[in-house]
This record gives sequence, structure tokens and C-alpha cells, in this order.
Amino acid sequence: MGDLLFKIEPAVLSNEPDVTFNKLNPNKDYLLVIASDGVWDYLKYDYSATQMNNNLLEFLGLSMSAWCQKKKAAEGGKVDKKNNLSEISPEILEDIAKVIVQRDYVKEVYCQGLDKFDDCTAFLVFIPAVNAGSKSNNL
Repeated sequence: MGDLLFKIEPAVLSNEPDVTFNKLNPNKDYLLVIASDGVWDYLKYDYSATQMNNNLLEFLGLSMSAWCQKKKAAEGGKVDKKNNLSEISPEILEDIAKVIVQRDYVKEVYCQGLDKFDDCTAFLVFIPAVNAGSKSNNL
């Protein structure tokens, strides 16, 4: 029943990986977003793909900044308006990933909530810039 796509000849699904290599600038921070189709398929589609990506990136940036400020305030630290991504922790990334997969809270990014169920999985990987004093600048 559920594995029908695996039994059809010719095969509908391929086990051949689709791999892309990108050279990263060692002086920049990066955020890698790995998510299932349940996340990507419900992004607002009334924009171009570039605009959809920009909307999601803006949401992620604002979320990371807000979480960092909240964490600082909870720890009694000075809250400033500067975005310091070096303070991104695994907990912050996990919290933001949870918000992404619970689409009801991200109306500015998604065209609908969880009215229709699809698997929603998201991983956020923060790749910090390499220190200027570091010997290696290969990422």
C-alpha cells in the first residue's frame, strides 16, 4: 500500500543523490536550512522563488535576533539592538526550527497553517565565520 512508488516500473523515485558544492566565504556567517517538502511546499507562492527565500531569511534573521535578545535579558545581560550572531546557540536554533515546522505562528511566510498535514521537519545549522587568526580558511 504505502510503498507503491517503490514498486512501480520504471522507478518513480531515484536513490541517486543530488549533490551541489558551494564555496563559502570564510569571512561570513551562514545559516543552512534543511527542511522537508512539508515546510517548502507551503511557503507563500505569490512571489518569485527569490522573494520566497528572502521572506524566510528575513523571518529567520529576526527570530534569531529576538531569541538572542530574550536570552540576554533572561541572563541579566545588557540588551542591545546589534545583531550578534556569534551568540547563536543550539537551543536558539532548535527553538526557531520548532517555530518553522509549526506553521501557524509564521503567517508572514506561509500561505496557510497546518490545515493539511504533511511531514514538517527542519534542521538549522549555523556555520560561523572563520576567525581572522585561524590557519585554515577552508569550510
